[in-house]
Amino acid sequence: MSSHPTPEGGGAEAYQQKMNEGAYAEARMLIERQIAGGPAHEDLRDAYAEVLWRTGEPERAVQMYLEMAREAVRQEAYTRAIGFLKKAHAIDPTNAAVPALLTELSKQALGVALTPEALSRCSLFELLDENSFRILSQAAVWRLYMPGQVILKAGTPSDQRLFVLLRGVAEVLYEGETEPIPVGHLQAGDIFGEVGLLTLRPRSATVVARSRTDVLEIPAGAMSQILTQRPEVRDMLMQLYQVRLEKTLKAVKAAARGQRRKGA
Repeated sequence: MSSHPTPEGGGAEAYQQKMNEGAYAEARMLIERQIAGGPAHEDLRDAYAEVLWRTGEPERAVQMYLEMAREAVRQEAYTRAIGFLKKAHAIDPTNAAVPALLTELSKQALGVALTPEALSRCSLFELLDENSFRILSQAAVWRLYMPGQVILKAGTPSDQRLFVLLRGVAEVLYEGETEPIPVGHLQAGDIFGEVGLLTLRPRSATVVARSRTDVLEIPAGAMSQILTQRPEVRDMLMQLYQVRLEKTLKAVKAAARGQRRKGA
């Protein structure tokens, strides 16, 4: 973040320090001095929107984030626009302008509408820069699955695709010795397919749509480029893999205990 000193002694370091300390009223005064001194750069406006929210003016904060998101969309800076919309939605989940602009943005960038719920739950998009998001948007494919349709089948070879569930609900089933074991559900914003992508092993679970389900499918080539350019995406997927592995092991053990009780 750039520093823009003012005659009063404020600057990026000063207001950021106050924000870090939770002194939002003081940070707001420092920012307003800078804004009064000339055009406000994006980082300053972003900080100002946050302190407006923190000091009791959420409506103004949301309007600022929406304004910055619209500007970013016009510049085709989609990751910045997504970031601003995510902040606006966190402040006011009922604001109808957020899903409207998000639909416009995502259809323009991805060819399919994102929902605020998917945006708030999905950590992938916020880890991308403009270049890696462009790779994703040019390669990703939207798929529609109806209830009961299999999205991924356990045991099939990994082709290193990654998936983002955009809308609907899907169930994850681990292939047990005698029958499939339910290990969880996926909802809007959830990522799946990370095991095959990271380990190159066959798919470890079956994923079945339990409602009309929209899925964004990211091909292997695009994911390879993204992982090379954005190592933090690999880190996020590895953490997701470890959390799900622990959850699956617990579910399998619980199922095994249930089988033993039935056989006793």
